[in-house]
Amino acid sequence: TGNPALQPGGRGIINPTAATSWLESWIPGRFAASLKTQGVIRFSSREVGAAIIGIEPERESGVSPIVGNFVEGSFSALAAGGKN
Repeated sequence: TGNPALQPGGRGIINPTAATSWLESWIPGRFAASLKTQGVIRFSSREVGAAIIGIEPERESGVSPIVGNFVEGSFSALAAGGKN
C-alpha cells in the first residue's frame, strides 16, 4: 500500500510532516528532506539560471558535508534562522 501523505502519480507530498514520520519509521539511520526548484537570477541586466534547494538545517548537518563548505557566514546562524 502507498503512503497516504503522498499524492498519486508522483505529484508531490500532501502532508510533509506525515511523510517524514512515515519515512522515519521505515528507513533506518538518518535522512534529510529538501525542496528543489529552478529559477532565474537577474543582476545588472544579466540573467542566469539557478538551482534553488531548500533544506532543513537541523537534519542536513547530519547527512551532508555542507557545514564545512561555507565560505561566508555560518551554518549555525542558518540553523538558528539567521541571515547569511
